[in-house]
Amino acid sequence: MNIIDNNKSYSFKTILIIGILACSFLFLIFITIFKYTLKQIYEARCNKIKAAGEPVSLKELKKYYGKIPDEENAAMIYEDMFSLYKDDKQVYEMYLKQITAKGIIEAEREFKTEREFEENILFTGYDLTLISNNQLPEKIKNATRIFLKANEECIKLARKTELYSKCRFNLDFSLGEEKITPHLYASRDISKLLITDMIYSSFNNDSERVLRDFKETMKLGLFIRNEPTFNSLATGIFIDILAIDGLRECFPQIQFNDLQLKEIESILKKHINSFNAYRAYIGQRAFIFNKRNELYKLLS
Repeated sequence: MNIIDNNKSYSFKTILIIGILACSFLFLIFITIFKYTLKQIYEARCNKIKAAGEPVSLKELKKYYGKIPDEENAAMIYEDMFSLYKDDKQVYEMYLKQITAKGIIEAEREFKTEREFEENILFTGYDLTLISNNQLPEKIKNATRIFLKANEECIKLARKTELYSKCRFNLDFSLGEEKITPHLYASRDISKLLITDMIYSSFNNDSERVLRDFKETMKLGLFIRNEPTFNSLATGIFIDILAIDGLRECFPQIQFNDLQLKEIESILKKHINSFNAYRAYIGQRAFIFNKRNELYKLLS
């Protein structure tokens, strides 16, 4: 009886092992076929892109993106702005040094912590719907003024971008996407600075300055969207949205004249047209990278 039971047990174990091995073998075959199929799809897409005269490698993308002379390149201005820009933390440290030099003790500080300072800057922390009758609370006015004053040179440089119609940042595509797009984060900072200045200017009834800040922010967004990577496209759209939302916040505070309203309308129409064009041609103009930092086309 024991011999029969042992044989049955042995047979069950043998069948189980064979079953596991068979399943593992079938799984490996499935994975191999799946990977081969994906590779074929990937190569077919690359061939389609290449046939259209567009890049399918980092080397080809570098040639496709091209270069423009420095004297025609707005990126030179933006690079200077990036180096001059001071974030909330840096501005607060400057504020502490200045008031300490004046002999103001901690208990007498208007902004006792970095967080308190940051939350009182117009763009970063305050709900503008709570402000009425064009009146800014003194604390918000002071924090925003200090922040903008510290970045005054940045804003002055932004005014020069209106002279340029082209922008090419130095993108070394051979490094991979993460290393070639640090300017995207800096561009967000600059756009937020300009929008802060725009909203603050609306409370000072400076319609011309509001309009200039809006135009410069939208132009930066367009330059970024023109870059041939998906992250750039997404960042450019993000900047556009910030600018339009910021302008919307300005309307209750300021009265634009007819010419200014027409210019705003023209800018928004161009934005809508270019945005729709990018939606239509995203398959031809925006690229993403795979894990090996090779190009992969985002098809519409």
